[in-house]
Amino acid sequence: MKKDTFVIILLAMLFLGARCGDNVEQAIEEDDAGTDTDTDTLQIIPLSSLAILLVIDNSISMAEEQAILGDATEPLATALTSTNNVDDVRVAVITTDMGLSWGGNPYQEGDGWPGTNPCSASGDNGEFQACPDPSFLFAETSPGSPNPDFAEDIACLVNQGTMGCGFEQQLQSAAVALARPDQSDFVRKGDLLLILTITDEGDCSMEDGPGMFASDEIQDESGISKKNIACQENEEFLYPTSHFAAAFWTASQNAYNAVIFAAITGVPVDDDCQGTGNNLGNCLDHPDMELVPVIKENSAGTDTWYFESACTRTTVTDAQPGRRFVDLAVNYFGQMSYIYSICNSDWTPALNDLSGMIGNAIVAN
Repeated sequence: MKKDTFVIILLAMLFLGARCGDNVEQAIEEDDAGTDTDTDTLQIIPLSSLAILLVIDNSISMAEEQAILGDATEPLATALTSTNNVDDVRVAVITTDMGLSWGGNPYQEGDGWPGTNPCSASGDNGEFQACPDPSFLFAETSPGSPNPDFAEDIACLVNQGTMGCGFEQQLQSAAVALARPDQSDFVRKGDLLLILTITDEGDCSMEDGPGMFASDEIQDESGISKKNIACQENEEFLYPTSHFAAAFWTASQNAYNAVIFAAITGVPVDDDCQGTGNNLGNCLDHPDMELVPVIKENSAGTDTWYFESACTRTTVTDAQPGRRFVDLAVNYFGQMSYIYSICNSDWTPALNDLSGMIGNAIVAN
């Protein structure tokens, strides 16, 4: 990395008034090796508008959590529209369903999954989900052209059902969505981009599908299924989280003041694991964030290997440790990131915190 480029990064950190993640330079250097990011164009840009990408887990365990999000759309809309200095707000929704795609490739017979592919080749592939009709790809409102149905539009979009692939690729879905040519006009010049992932499972963004599918956890069908723990037990076949840090910055014109990464996910309802990334350095060492395999009964009443829960809420939510989301927040986005436990029954505090972060990021220009 050139010296003047690193100086720009440091200035961006100082401009934000806080330390970003420890591995910013590493992410950009790794991204330089494999993508089109140009580190010589890193910049701080003036921000005046907001683009929110909601990444909704649509696997079988998420019905109750989608209902909570649906109930929260009214306070979300209120918080967003009351944020000072924001000229325009648009909200798009994608799912975590990427099928069994890997490394940018759709799954093909011969990639190694034993038997019939339980998902699809590429799932939704980062495509914006439309509601109530195919032409309505995102909700939008602005002070100059207020949308009285903004909350209802968001509520319609977030209702994604529970038929998605159980190998959730949350981070890859967001990266693909932001790079799709047919969605390239979603993030505009001057936008602050908020990527908000809502999921009760760990990330399984596969870089090497054949490697993952050859693992013992996938291939062994002789006893109790271990497929649910395959991704976290074989993380060497996943994209490194640095790949997504670089991808998200690239989507925001290489501007380090223009991305907030957030996740409502499997973490303990504990101060060590909730809040901005620069305050969560101890979260991955929390006992409830350890990956401890255990046999549980799945929704079909069948014994299956899972990990011990990071958190639970009555009989509704049983969330697996969202370690890769915490890693991305702590090590790359720092104060420009936010983690909240999906086991909270009320998500309004998180939405209010994010609204405050949005206001601070835009006012800081």
